[in-house]
Amino acid sequence: REYAKKHSMNIEEAGRELRYLFLKEVAKKINANKIALGHNLTDQAETFLMRIIRGTGLTGLGGIYPVKEGILIRPLVEIEKEEIETYLMERRVPFCIDRSNLDSRFLRNRIRIELLPFLKKRFSRKIISHIGKLSELIREEEELIEEIAENELKKIETEKDGIYGLDYRKLEKYPVALKRRILR
Repeated sequence: REYAKKHSMNIEEAGRELRYLFLKEVAKKINANKIALGHNLTDQAETFLMRIIRGTGLTGLGGIYPVKEGILIRPLVEIEKEEIETYLMERRVPFCIDRSNLDSRFLRNRIRIELLPFLKKRFSRKIISHIGKLSELIREEEELIEEIAENELKKIETEKDGIYGLDYRKLEKYPVALKRRILR
C-alpha cells in the first residue's frame, strides 16, 4: 500500500511492479536469463476486457505479451486456466489459488468472477480462445505498424547543431494514424 501511494498507482499495479522487481533481483542473483511466469489464456482474456473497460489503444488490446523485456517469458499464455487446473488435478499435483483473486473489489476479479462466466454462458463457450486469438493478431499488427512508423520517422527526422526535430511539411502528408504513431 505504501509503494502504491508513493508511486500514485493502484494496489494491483504496485503489487505487479514489486513482484517483477523481486523476480528480476532473484534472476540476477542466480544468473538466470529468463523468468517464466504463469500467465495463461484466461488471464489474457481478462486483461483484454479490463483494458477495454478502462480505455486503451491497440497496444493495450495486444494484452499480455508472450515475451517482455527479453527476460520475462509466459509459456502458458496460450492455454486456458481450466485446462491447466484439470491437468494438475488429474496428476494430483498440488497447486494454490491466491485468495485475493476472489476479492470482487478489484476490476480484474469482477471480470474473472462475473463477466467472463456470463460471456461464456450467454454468448460463446470459446470466448476466451477468441479473445486470445484477437490479442495475438493485434500484437502482430502492432509490431508491423511500429516498424513502419520507425522507418517513416527516419525519413522525416532533422538534425542541426545537435538539435533534433521533424520536418512538419513531410509529417503533414501522412495519414492521421501514422502521424500519431510517428509522434509517439
